[in-house]
Order: sequence, then C-alpha cells, then structure tokens
Amino acid sequence: MKIDAARIALVTALLLALHSGEPTAAHVLFFVVLGALLAAATRWPVGLATIVALFLGAVIIRLAVSDRTGSDVLTVTRAAIDRVLAGLDPYGFAYQASSPPGAPFPYGPLAILMYMPFHHAAFVLELVSSTVVLGILAFQGRLIGLAVYAAAPIVVSISVDGSNDTTLGLLILAAFMAAKRWPMLAGFILALATGFKLSALAFVPGFLAWAGLRVSLVFAAGTIIAWAPVLANWGVANYLDSVDKANVIHANRTTFSLGVLIKGLTGARQPIMDVLKYVFGAVIAVAGLRFRKSLDGVILVGVAVYLVVLYGGNWGSYAYFGGVAPIVCWRLDDWLGFTSVPLLDRLRALREAWRNRKRDAPEPIG
Repeated sequence: MKIDAARIALVTALLLALHSGEPTAAHVLFFVVLGALLAAATRWPVGLATIVALFLGAVIIRLAVSDRTGSDVLTVTRAAIDRVLAGLDPYGFAYQASSPPGAPFPYGPLAILMYMPFHHAAFVLELVSSTVVLGILAFQGRLIGLAVYAAAPIVVSISVDGSNDTTLGLLILAAFMAAKRWPMLAGFILALATGFKLSALAFVPGFLAWAGLRVSLVFAAGTIIAWAPVLANWGVANYLDSVDKANVIHANRTTFSLGVLIKGLTGARQPIMDVLKYVFGAVIAVAGLRFRKSLDGVILVGVAVYLVVLYGGNWGSYAYFGGVAPIVCWRLDDWLGFTSVPLLDRLRALREAWRNRKRDAPEPIG
C-alpha cells in the first residue's frame, strides 16, 4: 500500500497545531482547513492543495502572533545598532534595554549589518526568513518538512518572538542547499553564518572535511570579511568580553537543557556541565569526520554538535531549535523515504490533466 505523503503531512500539521496556548482565529482557521483537506484526501489527491494551505496558513498564523515577544535578543540588537550608528563599539557594553538590564551584544558583526535595514522592526527579518524557508520547502514539494516547519509551535513562536535563530537557520540551510552544485558559494555562506552567530560553527568541521581545501580557503576568506569590523575596528578583546558577559548572565540558571535532568538526579546544579558540553561537542565533531563523504552525514553530525553544545550545559533556550529546524525539515522527507514532487511539476501535471480532460470530453450533440 502506497503511503500518501500529503495525508501524513496533514496529520502531522494537525497534531503539531494542537497546543495548550490560547489559539487565535488564524490558528482555528488553519486547523479547520487542514482537517477539511484531510477529509478530502480520502477521495481525491490533495498534494498541491496541501502545499498551498500549509504555506499560506503558516504565514498567517505567524502574523497573528507577531505581537507576542519572549526574547530580548532583537531589543539588544537594536540598541547595538544605535551605538554603531553613533560611531561607537557595540561590544564590551552592558545594554540597559535588555531584560534584565545589563546584557551584552554577543553576536557577530553580520547581525548588525543584516538587521540594520529593519532597525525599528527587527522581527520583520525573522518573519521574512521564516517565510523564505517555508517557500523553499513548498517549492521543492517537501510535504513532511513543510508540515513540521509550518505548524510546530516552537518554530512558529521563534519566528516572531524577538530571537534571531530563524535567520541563522536560513543561512545554514542556504549553505547546504548550495553545497553540491556551488561548494565555494556554500563555504562563503557558511562563513557568513558564523559571522552572524557563532553556533553555526557546529557545522564547519564536517563541511570543510567534505568540501576540501579550496572551499576551506573560501571559508577562511569569508570569515575574514564577515569579522572585518571586529578585526579592524571594534576589537577582538571587546567581542570576547561580550561573549563572556553573556555566559556570566546565565551562570547560575538551570533551564531548558540537559542540566535540568542532572540537577533533578543529583539534587544540585553541576557547573562542570558547562565545560563538558564543549568537550563532548568536540568529540562528536572529530568522531563525525568519518561521515564526511556524505553531505547528509555532515548535516546530522553538525546538528548533533549544535544540540550538544547548546543544550548539554545548564542553560539553554527553546529558540536555539530555530538554527537547525530549516536544515532538518529540508532533509526530513528524504530521510523518511518520501518522494518530494516539486511545486512546478505538480502544476505541470495539473495542467496536463486539465488538457487531457478537455480533449477527451464528448462532443456536444446537435
């Protein structure tokens, strides 16, 4: 029996769309439309309609909750941009606009550049990045990945809540999408991703081992370009000071991480976890080099390193999933054994079926 990917996608999206929070009218409409399509799928093919419904519905439910903020990352980013526009160094400074006050700006200089056009509405870039990812998944016909990215509550939330991981995820996705056909471009994009947020480094060892020396040189050049403002003007020491201050802010907190489990088992917070996460991340990265001949292997090892380093200590954030959600959803259909039919192919098939129907229609009598 052939499994219909559209049905699986609809069921997946419906299950993910159920959550304990108060739904908006857009969420209810999204749920009703998906339910109606699932019912229709018992009689008719609904692949194309599912793609359209998931894409449009995902954008609408994100817009519906765009006023619900939960992170101060973009607030601090706006304040850092203000300092840059005033001719000041964004690093090594405690921002009173953060919650609680006094947080640094620990992100790469590319974040300053990318958010500058959206200075007074920084969340717009995250919303645009989320929409681009949805468009890629829809255009390529990756129904299961589209369903997960469209409806997963965490993924929906972080695209508008004031965090910056959705754009990071798009940059990582763009690098791996370009990898097979344009590896040098991919290396440059991955360098830009690390210049946006250091957590992209999780994918670098495996990718460079897969890509080879020439791409590694392009990556090195891209890294110099991405970090040029820090190297030439703002100062590496100031940047490292900001990173250190960011770590200190969370030094006594245990939340959304493996540390929660360890604390529950031992009865106390274990500071060594914040060191071991880097050790285990490095071990996985080195051990994972054996999979360097497969791009999927590189992706999976990179995701593992990313999750271990960001969630293996005492403090983590649900927003970090935004950095790997696009790349995982992009590959999910293939990993599960579903054939992805691109949107254009579906439209061509629909047009051909319509032409055949008209051609085979009986001639009118009289």
